[in-house]
Amino acid sequence: VVYNSWWACGGAIYANQSDSLIFRNTNIDQNYASYSESSYCFGGAIFAQKGVMEFYGGTINDNSASENGGAVYANYPVTKVTMENVEVSRNASGNDGGAVHLMKADGDFTNCSLSIIKVWRSQVLL
Repeated sequence: VVYNSWWACGGAIYANQSDSLIFRNTNIDQNYASYSESSYCFGGAIFAQKGVMEFYGGTINDNSASENGGAVYANYPVTKVTMENVEVSRNASGNDGGAVHLMKADGDFTNCSLSIIKVWRSQVLL
């Protein structure tokens, strides 16, 4: 999933009604959610607002959001984000969570590579 953009949430994937998102050996790279005057932009690659998200292998690289969650933004009622053997690199956000922003969700990160996370106006949240 490469080179996508959206003027609101979820540059590549916007999941509002899904009970679960499961990614296996998936590369989600170079996507962005950019600011619009009428919208806040969360989740440069993925915006999810229900269920669970699971990532097993693959990459989430070079994504950006003008607000929170440069790569992934998980909002309540998402209950858990699991990443195992995933490379998360060079993602950026305008506010919180240069790579991953969890809003009232639990995170489980195992054998993941997290690097070069940039946040413009606030601190990094993982």
